[in-house]
Parts: sequence; C-alpha cells; structure tokens
Amino acid sequence: MSEPHGHDYPLEQVHAIIAVRGWHDIHAQPPKPLRATTIYTVGFALVGRPEIVCVGLSHNLVAQFVGQIYHRLGHHDEYSVGVVYHDLANLPMTFGAVSNRWKENICTVTTAYYQQFHSGKPFDAIQLIWSDKCGRFPMDRRFDPTMRRAIPLLDEKASAA
Repeated sequence: MSEPHGHDYPLEQVHAIIAVRGWHDIHAQPPKPLRATTIYTVGFALVGRPEIVCVGLSHNLVAQFVGQIYHRLGHHDEYSVGVVYHDLANLPMTFGAVSNRWKENICTVTTAYYQQFHSGKPFDAIQLIWSDKCGRFPMDRRFDPTMRRAIPLLDEKASAA
C-alpha cells in the first residue's frame, strides 16, 4: 500500500535497515522527464554526508558502489563534487551537484524518512556519475552520445552550460 509521501517503501522497514547497515538504497521509478533507472540513498546525512543519487545504472551496481562509498567514508574526508575517483570501478567516476528541484522530485523516501524519524533533518544530495569507455563524463562535449540519455545531469546549472 502506498503511503502519503508517494512511495511504496514502508518507513519502519527503511528505519530498521538503516539501524543495522547505516544506509538504505531506494530503487524508484524516475520522475518525468527522466527515463532511466533512478536509485538514491537514505542515511548518509546521519553521518554528515550528502545522500547519493544515481541515474542509469543497474540497482545491483549502484548498491555495490554505494556500499563501498559508505564503508570508505571513514578513510576519505568526503566524496566531493567534481573530483574524479578511480577506486570505485574499472572506469573513472565523479560526483555532480543535484539541484533542489531534482532532489525534491527524486528523494521522496529520504525526505519522508528524515521527517518521520529525525525531526525533518535537512540533507544534501550529490549525483554519482560514471564515464564513458574513454573516461569522459557527460559534461564533456566528446562524451559518448549513445550514453547521453542514460546519464542525465541533475545539476540544472551544468545541464544548461
């Protein structure tokens, strides 16, 4: 049964998973006009880090990457927007900003969770972005055009540039 915040994840179940693992990944139907698989986290803000949003990768891959990121937070100061990371996958990955509009449209479970269990705790979100086979990111005009639809950028400032 759908809850009033517009998703099918029981918040009590999300809360139980976060209590054990520290975070939970939400696999959701993308809001329009996105067409690709959309996955985002709940729980990273509890350790002072931004939540992670990923568009276009399979749920299993994103869960692996997010698990690595969460585990490594004790070893990195933080994962930052614009820095290229070579230690998450066989191709470079980076993080991009997520506009407030996209955060509100995508992270509905995260918002509802923090409202219900953490007095409306505010949170930031960053987008996990992967490169094409040549190591280029969607911000590069030479990025593989066949991958552009799969990796829409959620930073409206970068998308407009």
